[in-house]
Amino acid sequence: MNVRDGLEWIQFVYNETSFMLVRLLQRFSSIKLRQDAHPESMAPPGVERSPYAVDGRERVCMRSHLTTYVKNGLWVEMEEVAAA
Repeated sequence: MNVRDGLEWIQFVYNETSFMLVRLLQRFSSIKLRQDAHPESMAPPGVERSPYAVDGRERVCMRSHLTTYVKNGLWVEMEEVAAA
């Protein structure tokens, strides 16, 4: 028995999840980072230097385990697309 037998559904789930996320994000005209919304105990760094940030300052603490995630959560403000 091949290890891959029965695992074809994983690609299907990945495809469906990607489609759903794209459709969800299309409902918003802008997404802004809300650093002021972080609880005091979970404030993002804001001063760490990074070659990846546009102005050289990190706004979030990225971590990874099984997946990549933002330490202490990501607080954003999303503006919904105006109804036509």
